Amino acid sequence: MKKLICVVVMMVTMGCSMANPSSPTPVIGGAGRIESSEPIGVLVPGTASLWLAGAADGVKANGFAPGEGVDVAPAQSPVFVTLKVGQVYTYLVGFGCVKNDPELACNDANGGDPVSHYAGVENGVLNLTAPLNSLIGLFEGENQPFLLGKSGELTARSGKLYLGTMDGWGWFNNSGGFAVKFYDGK
Repeated sequence: MKKLICVVVMMVTMGCSMANPSSPTPVIGGAGRIESSEPIGVLVPGTASLWLAGAADGVKANGFAPGEGVDVAPAQSPVFVTLKVGQVYTYLVGFGCVKNDPELACNDANGGDPVSHYAGVENGVLNLTAPLNSLIGLFEGENQPFLLGKSGELTARSGKLYLGTMDGWGWFNNSGGFAVKFYDGK
């Protein structure tokens, strides 16, 4: 479905145009020029663990205790998006669900019942209690992961935001994933 996007300056200088709602909406930039803010899209697999963020190949994590890792970088490493430091971003999970056991329900990005990382602090990343299978994030250079969920707004505290899912241990057998888009500005 298309929608009509008219910006007053565009109407005067360029006219109105039909645009796909999934395409970026033009915004007014400095000196009256028209800019486009492209969304940043990423697929976050259910196997993506923040406790392997930035880890070298072969590093392990996510056992029942530190040092008993069952997941290995890069196979269970998180994905990341590159952001502009200080910029405010709105994010939205378009679709997807994650399950950490074939017998359990598939959860959306807001997750299920709360769970903690069994091994606690591991590979320099602190423990987190968050809904099982939820979308979580970690800024590069920081050590505290945080809940993102299905949608929200955040300010980029570093140029790289790692994205993963929440589990208690063993991300290797998780399935599913989330399609996430980040839009700059409010």
